[in-house]
Amino acid sequence: MSSPRTIVVGDVHGCDRALERVLDLAALRESDHLVFVGDLIDRGPQSRQVIERVLRLRSRGLVSVVRGNHEEMFLDALRGGTWAEAWWNHGGPEMLESYGCGLQGIPAEHVALLENSLEWLELDRHIVSHASLSPALPLDRQTVRDLRWQRIDPSAPPHLSGKTVVCGHTPQKHRQPHVHAGWICLDTWVYDRSGCLTGLDLDGGTIYQASQWEDWSDVRPLPGALSEP
Repeated sequence: MSSPRTIVVGDVHGCDRALERVLDLAALRESDHLVFVGDLIDRGPQSRQVIERVLRLRSRGLVSVVRGNHEEMFLDALRGGTWAEAWWNHGGPEMLESYGCGLQGIPAEHVALLENSLEWLELDRHIVSHASLSPALPLDRQTVRDLRWQRIDPSAPPHLSGKTVVCGHTPQKHRQPHVHAGWICLDTWVYDRSGCLTGLDLDGGTIYQASQWEDWSDVRPLPGALSEP
């Protein structure tokens, strides 16, 4: 029997075709732990289909969803908050078009998935966050800005925990995840036609990549080292 894997998927941004292909490339098994770094929604054309897929996957196995800044903006907009205009200007219309309805028509189960998303996920050797972390602060002292809005700093030292931080949010525009000591960024700009979606097998160090827009995919070792800092 194959050992369970932990597979982390970068920012999906409503690109369900790419997500389907990445999961096919990974040959996802029910014993695997599938982790999303956040920003499941907005920008791409298939936010509804992405949420439906994640709900189906969750009904069959272990799925964790970390909250991204786009989930934060959407949930605030749903409540009539101050992020409503920002959400509308950064992918909201594409999300609503995929549902074919207004904000209040989005199914409660879909909203609940995003409302119950995690601030971060701590694993044995890794921490999964959406945006970044403050390297010098423990997890319980990280701010919302650190977790969902702060761009990754290529010069940042490893997190004080000694665990590798796996995140998204900072677009890497040449289909190449960013890797430096203690940090891995998996946002490879899937909603842009030059980008792709990236999934990472934390245990084997393999990345699975697929385009939303063209018949391109790739399976290869993660560039750089997956070892602990």
